[in-house]
Amino acid sequence: MKECKRPKRKKIELHLLNEQQKSLFIRAAKCSSWYLEILLCMFCGMKRGEIYALRFDDFNVEEQTVTITHQVSAEYVKKKDGNYICVPTEKEIEMENSRRMLKVPEIIMAELEKRRTRNEDKRVLYGNGCKEHHLISCQKNGDYKSLASMNAAVKRLCKQAGIPNMTTQDLRDMYAVMMLKSENISFLKLTALMGYGTIEETYERYSDLLVRNEDQNKYINQIFWEEGTF
Repeated sequence: MKECKRPKRKKIELHLLNEQQKSLFIRAAKCSSWYLEILLCMFCGMKRGEIYALRFDDFNVEEQTVTITHQVSAEYVKKKDGNYICVPTEKEIEMENSRRMLKVPEIIMAELEKRRTRNEDKRVLYGNGCKEHHLISCQKNGDYKSLASMNAAVKRLCKQAGIPNMTTQDLRDMYAVMMLKSENISFLKLTALMGYGTIEETYERYSDLLVRNEDQNKYINQIFWEEGTF
């Protein structure tokens, strides 16, 4: 056994934006229909599938929290012609660590109310043809969005902002960076915030990031005060 060596794991390379690039991206996102989804990913660390399953009732306006219990994932259904089609399917989150409650920054709560009004307008427009899922992120008819659509939107916004291409996972990574910079938290707490299955997963991905001692929501809110969003 002394001759045995533990296999080396491939180092995970994070694709992060600097402050100038982050500012350009947020400005571009603000003018898009994906602004709320991007904020939830970037400043709450939520997964794309979790955002797709969110309903307005999952948010507590008074406490400024969101409860995450479901997610949308891809399910391949065989058609009559033998081909398969990808269908967004909502399921309850099985892993206990991934079911969680998060504090929500003020900017997200403000955008949530705007989205509520916008979705209500859609519902009135479509009438009986509207799907009554009450999702915050949905198609014009109220149905689930395509799973690939958010990454495609992020790619378009990156091109518009003149910055390197990113994915929704890259936005989650930026949330982890902000948490570790804004508050002296443990990897155990970061695991709970981001819904990872084990602390080992979190440590392996983010162990190189620095830690500073500030309040995370104040740090996030300060960004938007400086941007003049409020």
